[in-house]
Amino acid sequence: MKLKSFRIKNYKSIQDTGEIFLDNSNIAVFAGQNESGKSSVLEALDAFESSEFDEDSIPFDFEDVRQEVAGTYTIEDDDVQFWINFENSLAEEYEVKHVENGDILDISKLQKLIKNFTIIRYTESDNEREVKESVNDNVFQIIKSAVLKNVIFTSGDDNSEENSSEEDNSEEIEAEFFDLSEDNNSAIAHILWLRTPRIVLFNDFCDLLPDKFLISDLRANKKDARGYKAVKNFEKIAKADFLKLYDLDDLKRNSVEEKHNEIISIDFTNVWKQKIHADNKMKLAYKFEKRATEETSFVVFYVETKDKQKLEPRKRSKGLIWFLSFWMELQASRDDNSLIILADEPGLYLHINAQADILAVFEDLARRGHQVLYSTHSPNLIKTDHLERISLVINDEKKGTLIEGITTSKIDSKNKQDALQPVANAIGFSVSGFSLSNKKNVILEGISDYFYYLGMKELLGRKNNYVFVPGIGARKQNTLISFCLGYGVEWVAVFDDDSTRGKDSQNMYREIKENLLDGDDILAEKKMRITNGISCVENMFSAEDMKLIDNKLVIKSNASASVGEKRKVIFAKLFLQKVRSGEITIKKVSATSVDNFTKIFDWIDENLIA
Repeated sequence: MKLKSFRIKNYKSIQDTGEIFLDNSNIAVFAGQNESGKSSVLEALDAFESSEFDEDSIPFDFEDVRQEVAGTYTIEDDDVQFWINFENSLAEEYEVKHVENGDILDISKLQKLIKNFTIIRYTESDNEREVKESVNDNVFQIIKSAVLKNVIFTSGDDNSEENSSEEDNSEEIEAEFFDLSEDNNSAIAHILWLRTPRIVLFNDFCDLLPDKFLISDLRANKKDARGYKAVKNFEKIAKADFLKLYDLDDLKRNSVEEKHNEIISIDFTNVWKQKIHADNKMKLAYKFEKRATEETSFVVFYVETKDKQKLEPRKRSKGLIWFLSFWMELQASRDDNSLIILADEPGLYLHINAQADILAVFEDLARRGHQVLYSTHSPNLIKTDHLERISLVINDEKKGTLIEGITTSKIDSKNKQDALQPVANAIGFSVSGFSLSNKKNVILEGISDYFYYLGMKELLGRKNNYVFVPGIGARKQNTLISFCLGYGVEWVAVFDDDSTRGKDSQNMYREIKENLLDGDDILAEKKMRITNGISCVENMFSAEDMKLIDNKLVIKSNASASVGEKRKVIFAKLFLQKVRSGEITIKKVSATSVDNFTKIFDWIDENLIA
């Protein structure tokens, strides 16, 4: 079962998100700047899980507002057991006679008609903080209609039928038949919710391993003791039982300790790739200290590096502390069939390489069937080969926190530009690997050009061995050409004809010709090409071609105007993704676009390949 979408109303800075759909890849990224409301989105989903809408979550000056979070879940087609378990819980909840599967509900009807259901959790006012719940009415009505006729409530103990046969049969016993009324909606919603994946929020640090923990607190199950949950997580991951260890003699206990420490250390270093003191063979360990009584006995926890330096976990870097806490919580939950994991700014304490580790953990969780929803403003935590996972979180002065798609959002404010910036930066990072080891280079004006040219090269089946190198504007092309000349690698450059936009590509062409090519007109024509009459790479395409990237796009005078300046990199990247996925084919692209790119590729082949 998956969380398909959610909607949040009146929670902190959020007025109404509208229905937010999640990507099928099991990973959703909420990108935006600080104070945009990213944390509020995840905290609202956590409140949905815990049924706790605290007073601090009420929007300012709205004491009596109804707060609401709704989650829509998709039931897998082959999940027959879901409705069987639902029926069992229904029988228990209402004390209905139940012998075998399908004797209370028409399970086949439920499987056929209900593919999704929506649980709504809400609280009416600040004065009455009771959280109520309901299931969407059409699902409730289907469940209600699926109750089989002649199903009766349990009328007594298991021998009631046998006892009744001994009584005077002249008195007819009236059976009370089972039915669902509208008042049962909340109970049905709760039974459904109990079968949804558990939502777990990681914001700031999870419960951290303590320096030491008393055996007496473990024996008393003292859950409010600092570090209790982390200690229980450690036991589960290492397959340890500290209470049983207390009863062992010292020699046996030491042997068991070594085994436990090896298990958990190997598991952790497999995901934490960062080096400490030039070595990542870090040991996560505990040491049992048995004293005269349980009240004075305790377990010590520490991290040990290759040089035998032992430090309490809290004395390590913030990045290691955060990652360790996060990892332990996840590992302790690994037996759950599926989780919805919320991670608020996971890169906050991690350097760039460690952020790559956390992305690898997320991808592994997604492969194992868990869903991961995380917020970030770091370009290093945005995978540009999966732009479909990304939503922009924007704080609007009048409408509060909004969540919008990267292609559907109208980038018409500073807040929206800021929200989009980490995505644009991530795309820039992903293609900035200019290498002088490339023997043949086609130098382009920018990142958008890079993605469109690469996609069209693949669609047109051009197999020639050269690479595209993006500059950032024509001035960067000047520098890249200088590098190519200095290091003796082959190159050609393509310029947009941007004279219509108040710029002058002809001047740049002449400057490069004079300063770098000794004024040689023939050589300049072989090395540089201006897209005559086409002001930017988007206008190499027809406006209708842009709808291949986003079919909801409003078409304007040309492709560039339709996309808009702020989202051009996003559209270009999505174009390449859809080419590679087979969603965009050469037959779908207009003849005008094919002709424009064919002319450029023919020129490249003639002057770079020959």
